[in-house]
Amino acid sequence: ASISFQPAPVALADDRVTLTQMAASALTALRREPQGRRQFECFNEQTGTRPGVVDQLPGQKRLQEPLAVACSLGAEATPWNQYRVRLRYAWPALAGRPAGEYVVTQWLAPDGTLGPIQAGGDKP
Repeated sequence: ASISFQPAPVALADDRVTLTQMAASALTALRREPQGRRQFECFNEQTGTRPGVVDQLPGQKRLQEPLAVACSLGAEATPWNQYRVRLRYAWPALAGRPAGEYVVTQWLAPDGTLGPIQAGGDKP
């Protein structure tokens, strides 16, 4: 027995322009959420890493003091016909606090519709 789909599934575009558009789309939507503008302000619409400061990580309580982080944004096409956008906060070890990272994963449909979101990682 075999399974066939009509029409046949089309592979997601995985060129740099499309992936950048998907990352920007996810970031725009996340910034519309309550507290989203502040929590995601260290990211810009271009993939890559940039420095920032946060006082609250998504889904977490407000921090006792601001935290210097490196914010990186990346997108990829997956075999499940969904795009995966990862927003990563990373911080170095300082003053007795270990280095760590916290990652938000936002799934998007090929048309840019938001899917599930996951977040987790170290606590600063």
